[in-house]
Amino acid sequence: QDLDLCSKAYQLAERQMKEMQNTISYKQVFGSNSAAAQKGGVVYDQSWVEDTETQAQVFDETLEERTSTAQAHLDKEAIRTAYLARGEFHRQRGDLRSAMRNVLRSRDY
Repeated sequence: QDLDLCSKAYQLAERQMKEMQNTISYKQVFGSNSAAAQKGGVVYDQSWVEDTETQAQVFDETLEERTSTAQAHLDKEAIRTAYLARGEFHRQRGDLRSAMRNVLRSRDY
């Protein structure tokens, strides 16, 4: 019964991390040689991690371009919104340091 509950918990955690595209937490929990994750019946999905990180990098570059464009036009509201969007993006992915840095930058505008 405990093993079944453990397995369900790991599967739920995996599904949540994949939905949020949180590769940082996914690698920490389910990364190579994670005995706990193997007990839970979850297999580390390296291809998903690589694909997700590639997509995230492209999206982050798009958000960065949006920020640069807003700064070039000196539009304070657009700059603030762009920094907040970048902060939310990084928060969802589990990169809390970058998220906080972007949110704090938004306060300048």
